[in-house]
Amino acid sequence: LTQRPDIRRTEAQLASATANVGNARAQFFPTIQLTAQGGYQSAALSALFTPQAVFYSAAASLTQPIFDGFRIQSNFELQKARQDELVQTYRKTVISSFTDVNNALVAIRQTNEQLKALNQVVAASRRAFSLAEQRLLAGTADTTTVLNTQQTLFQAEDSLAVARLARLQAIVSLYQALGGGWALTAEGPLDAI
Repeated sequence: LTQRPDIRRTEAQLASATANVGNARAQFFPTIQLTAQGGYQSAALSALFTPQAVFYSAAASLTQPIFDGFRIQSNFELQKARQDELVQTYRKTVISSFTDVNNALVAIRQTNEQLKALNQVVAASRRAFSLAEQRLLAGTADTTTVLNTQQTLFQAEDSLAVARLARLQAIVSLYQALGGGWALTAEGPLDAI
């Protein structure tokens, strides 16, 4: 299911919201800035590059968020609520994807059972048509009986073709529900449907 674009999208949104919560939490702490400078200074140009003209300066500043406390707290609560909302959206997306997969698997199972039954109907219809033709040749059946058994055979074959199509559509639905886009790799064999 990790192949599904909707799951990937909500997962990325959740990761972004989690990072935003961390950023909002970091705003509660003071910020420290360190700067350093170095160079040469001298009143006379001839003494500029002497060892006594070298200077170094280091500074540190501390900024404490004192007056923005309510704004920072509100921003933190907003980001936390947004993260909680995206957690619920992610759960809903995962449950929806499981439902899609389950529906596709049920459809495949049902169409497989239907195909099995329709194969038996087609086989029986073929036998009935063959017997009707033999009876027609023997003179014990009329043309109407043969045509009726032939029509039954055609209807059974048509139903079988429709069921095969439904099975293929169910397989495509499963492929879509699982996210699709797989590539064969040398790591291991893929399970067949």
